[in-house]
Parts: sequence; structure tokens; C-alpha cells
Amino acid sequence: MSIHGYADDVQSCFSSTEESEIVSKLEEEARKMLKFMASNFLSANKNKTGFMMIRNSKSPETTASISVGGELVQESPHHKILGITVSNALTWNEHIFGKGGVLPSVNKRIGALRRLSYSIPAKYLAQISNSIVTSKLRYGLEIYGSVRLHESEPKCKTQHDLQVALNKAMRIVLNVRLADKIPIRELCEQTGQRTLNQMCAEAQLRLVWSSLHDPESPIRALFDAEGGQTDKVLRSKTRGDIRQIAKTSMGQKNVPYTLIRLWNGCTPSTKAQVKKIAAKREIKNYTHTLPL
Repeated sequence: MSIHGYADDVQSCFSSTEESEIVSKLEEEARKMLKFMASNFLSANKNKTGFMMIRNSKSPETTASISVGGELVQESPHHKILGITVSNALTWNEHIFGKGGVLPSVNKRIGALRRLSYSIPAKYLAQISNSIVTSKLRYGLEIYGSVRLHESEPKCKTQHDLQVALNKAMRIVLNVRLADKIPIRELCEQTGQRTLNQMCAEAQLRLVWSSLHDPESPIRALFDAEGGQTDKVLRSKTRGDIRQIAKTSMGQKNVPYTLIRLWNGCTPSTKAQVKKIAAKREIKNYTHTLPL
């Protein structure tokens, strides 16, 4: 059993091959949490209490429920944690395309940006777009985003659709149309905007760098895996690489594998930086070389 908390948001997790054991353990931890909260004049919000179970793909399609403070909480296929929608399918489709997801929210903000463009001087639109559109895309991008390191790599549908939305925002800022066929690179240069692929790479590399250089980082262990001291491992450590430990195809599609792959592929000078300002500069320079 593991418990994680941030501000007033708390999650408990338990893993087992027996569904009944999972339900029993979670209910036991819920009782302890409610007891602690009651003794500290706190109360749990039933409407924000969720229960999600990640099953083996071969498991029968069933749903479970747990009792929390006398209330029955039904299992849900997804749950929002600190603004990130996590799905039991281990994909980010619900977070990006679902109701209230990133893309629907960004499209609403683009509509607002378009309406503002009719009455606000053009010189302010880039700053407004960055505040209401880009900021929404950036939140959690290091977790849900994916990075293309080479032009030959296929484009991910989720990233493609989000980039299309970002392109719309840049065209509004520049007062141009899709029919004008202005290349994305030129749109970015004129607006000072980076592509989603580059923003994602920058966010992920910063996360890895800060985790490796902060002894108190709660996720440092994800990027500090030690293996046997073989010649191959020693050479990798000399280059500043991180050992990859994901063994399944699902694991290789998600954090931390995706971040480790990006980190190991960046320049040696980026990995060698020990000061934050220098690291940010090197990371930004490197991500500028990645595909749009």
C-alpha cells in the first residue's frame, strides 16, 4: 500500500492479483484517512472521491465498488488527479479528447481569442494566446505528451490534433488564414511560439534534470536506477545516460521510459550541466533542433 498527497488531494494505491484484497485494503486505508481527518477537523468530499482499478487485459469485464465513510463509491474507468485525467486503459485519450479535456478546452479558448482579436490591438494577441491557449497545453505536458526525435518517426494523433489547434491560435495572432499556406516554422518565428513537440521535449528534459539534481525530488528514484556494474552500464553512466528498465510495450509508451529515452538521446553537454540556468539554456538549444 502506498499513499500520496499534495495539498488537500490524497490518493492511496494497492496492487494485488486478487480483486477482493484490493477492495479490502483500500477500504481499510479509507477508514484510517477519515479517522485522521476527523481528528484534525477536516472532512472528505464524497463528490471528489473516486475509485479506479487497472486490470489485466485478459480480466473479465466487471466493475467493483468500495465503501468510504458509509458511502458506496463505484469504480470509474478514469479519474482526475490534480488536473490530469488518468485512465484505467493507461492512455491519455480521455485527458486530451474527453469531456473537459485539453483539446475541447483549448478550442473554446481559441474561440475566445478570435473574438478578442476583433477589438484588441494585434500587438497584444501573442501574449494573450500564450496566457490562455499555450498555458493550457503546457500543464502536465511532460506527463501526457510524446516527443518525436526524428522526422522519420510517425506523428502521434493526439500530438497532431493539439498542434493543429495551436496553429489556429497562431494564425489568429498573425491575422492570416489557413488558405494562405504559411509554413508552421514561419508561424512560430513570427509569433515567438514553439511547437508542441519542442515544448514537450523541453518540459520533459527539465523534469529529468531537476529530478536528478534535487535529492529531495519525490520522483528521483525513477531516473536513478542502478544495475550491475558491467562495462556497458559504466559507459552509459559516463555519458550521463539513465538505465532503461521498462520491459513491456505498455511501459515503453509511458513515464518514466519516454523521459529516459529522450534524456539518453540528447546532447552530452545538456546532460553534463550542473547549474540550472545553464541547463535550461542547453535544453532549449537542443529542443530547437527537434522536428516541428
